[in-house]
Amino acid sequence: MTISIEEWEQRKAFVGFGETEAQLLSELKELVVDHTDEIIDKLYANWSDFKELRELLKGQDTIQRLKST
Repeated sequence: MTISIEEWEQRKAFVGFGETEAQLLSELKELVVDHTDEIIDKLYANWSDFKELRELLKGQDTIQRLKST
């Protein structure tokens, strides 16, 4: 899937991701890389608390496939 720069900017604006967030993310890069698996596991565990997301993800197969991307 390819998105245009315009679409990318719209998505960032939608979630409130600006220059400040980009700078903070850049500063956290090493920490995030070192703990990627743990962060992803916690993200999906958190998402499983929401009925709508549980229905969308539908089981461990989908979650495992997403984790590998």
